[in-house]
Amino acid sequence: MYSIDEYLDPALAGKPYTCAKEHRDDNIGLFGLILDSFIAMRAKEPERYYTPGIIMTDEQAEVYYGLRPIDRQGDIFDVNLADEVQKARDYIAGRERATKKKLLLPIKKIREEFELSLFEEISILMSLALSLNVNMRNIYAYMGNDALLKHPTAGMAYSLYSLINQGTDVSILDDLCRPDGKMAIYFFRSIENMGKVSSQMDTPIVLRNDMLGFLLGRTATEDIPYCERYSDTVTDIAPFRELTDSFPKENEDLVVFIESKDPSDVPFLLLQCSLSDIIILHVDRLFGDTARAGAGYGHDKDSFRLGRLFSHLRLFGGALMVKISEKTDIDRCNLLIQTLRKYLPGRTVFIYGTGRTPQFLNSGHKSIYTIKLPYPDVEAREELWNHFLKGTGMNISNEISAADLADCYELSLSAIRQVVDNACRKAQWRGQKEIRKSDLKEHLFAFGDMGLSTLATYIISPFNWDDLQIEPAQRKVLMVACERFRHRNRVGGRLKGTGRGAYGNGVSVLLCGPPGTGKTMAAQVISEELQLPLYRIDVSQIYSKYLGETQKNLGEVFDQAQKSNVILFFDEADALFTKRTEVSDSHDKYANAETAYLLQKIEAHNGMVLLATNLFQNFDTAFVRRLTYVVRFNKPDEEVRLSLWKSILPDWVKVSPDIDYEFFAENFDIPGSSIKAILYSAMYMAASEGRELSNRDIVFAMKYEDEKNGILNNPTKFGRYSAHLYE
Repeated sequence: MYSIDEYLDPALAGKPYTCAKEHRDDNIGLFGLILDSFIAMRAKEPERYYTPGIIMTDEQAEVYYGLRPIDRQGDIFDVNLADEVQKARDYIAGRERATKKKLLLPIKKIREEFELSLFEEISILMSLALSLNVNMRNIYAYMGNDALLKHPTAGMAYSLYSLINQGTDVSILDDLCRPDGKMAIYFFRSIENMGKVSSQMDTPIVLRNDMLGFLLGRTATEDIPYCERYSDTVTDIAPFRELTDSFPKENEDLVVFIESKDPSDVPFLLLQCSLSDIIILHVDRLFGDTARAGAGYGHDKDSFRLGRLFSHLRLFGGALMVKISEKTDIDRCNLLIQTLRKYLPGRTVFIYGTGRTPQFLNSGHKSIYTIKLPYPDVEAREELWNHFLKGTGMNISNEISAADLADCYELSLSAIRQVVDNACRKAQWRGQKEIRKSDLKEHLFAFGDMGLSTLATYIISPFNWDDLQIEPAQRKVLMVACERFRHRNRVGGRLKGTGRGAYGNGVSVLLCGPPGTGKTMAAQVISEELQLPLYRIDVSQIYSKYLGETQKNLGEVFDQAQKSNVILFFDEADALFTKRTEVSDSHDKYANAETAYLLQKIEAHNGMVLLATNLFQNFDTAFVRRLTYVVRFNKPDEEVRLSLWKSILPDWVKVSPDIDYEFFAENFDIPGSSIKAILYSAMYMAASEGRELSNRDIVFAMKYEDEKNGILNNPTKFGRYSAHLYE
């Protein structure tokens, strides 16, 4: 039998460890003491050192069958070796106590964190020894009487432990070999990946790569399946300081659901709570993978899939965040929470991903803690815009107003931050020294298309106030509407506090007038002025013959518009907002109900709603009274028409010096849309022949426009230019 002094240096007894390797070598020495003693004893008395965990040699089989059955299960316990092992453990413990706490000793860490028994330590050291010395494979093959043996087995660990522990029972193998047992979950590779085993004794003992790396001193672990590590710059954000101060820490035995409209805000705010490391478990990825594997959650395989996650959190600490969605399976998620609490005892499980508390948390779980994360109001949004813009380190253009951005865009913390970060990167890439309003607009518009594409169409807004040729009074109303929208939260929010703001803070504008008078262009100008995407609502997609479907579609439009910060544009709105009729049948009843529902949605909406109609007389007067503004567009007079003729074409178009815009403005009472169509047609005719645009081109373009609209052409109306028609 070997003694402790042959494996551990007596001169270092009671002295601190200077590095993790020194501590690991002592533990491997302890294991070597047991292993070498077993092999030496079995070589000396092969007939005695038979155990059920190792294949018999021929000599052992001969002795075995020479004994009475009652005597075949002999005990190989060696009291002297047990004493030496205890001395070795005391030696290691003494040096551990002398070591400064800041020095991480991985084997000591796992022993304490997972409350390992000596048998469990031996099984880990057995696998670790092979990783440190490939020659151990031959020793294990000799010990197990199996030349093909590649890895140590549970039976071999059982045999070694039986040598130093009297009356060892095979039941200790259960936690080592069971797929959902402690050792399988936290330490070892999946048995299924190691090939078939005939019994528990044959179970291979192989450390997972992440645990092997930890024991060898690697602090950076491998990627964790179904998870992501969340890291970010920790910044103090005043609007949420009080909220984050009340967050529970990660080492409390709680299940915490964080309710938020924008799930992206949650990890960032948790990071502000001084949580050093955040791991996000994507539940839908896990469930999707187990579904493809044909195993429902609760199966042994599923707990094993999360083994790396459990080990990482228990060894390195950090907060666990479980991300769910509206589509997450409730029953499976319920089992998942139970599993997390089983393998992560005493730790907080943060759940997020939906805007309301999931059903599975309302029953069956103790210590439930719910936090409702408020959506930032206008004051908080203004502070967030200032905070993130300042944090870029770039100059900020004077045209950018954080107050206007906060009022016009009801964005979450994460959305504001994303817009600023993207704008900053793009500006730097372009070589700019400052962030401009246009940089922000480019990325703000990216939030526009969130579920509206099936019910609405995005309209580009290339026009500004100079392009809109309308009467000054009309222009003034539109400008007032824009300013009201910009201040709707700052002023309207105070009205709500006094109880005088009964409805939403939105702005609704009805644009009415004959075709071609500038209603659509006005909507585009408002979109450009407010820097908000413009979406035209497809009325044919809204209305449905099925009961309740129209209201459902309208509800979806307004809900998505609120989330997306867009302007809703109901073109030809008389189809939706006609006068309510006397109820003579069920159709009239439901049509009136749909109109009433639409009125409610517009009044409650906190955004901008534009409506255009050619048939103002068909509008319900009660409905009109509940709109914010009505702007009547008239056919342009001669002065406005002349301005349109002169301003519509781009500056680069070559025009003949003798072009007679005054003649066409004076003699043709047509709307702006017709003037634009005529000029663009004339422009293409001139360009196709490579010459300047002339009066002749305009005359022919007018002729084609009349024919398109079914108007009988009278050459005499062109006066002195009618001769062009006969060329």
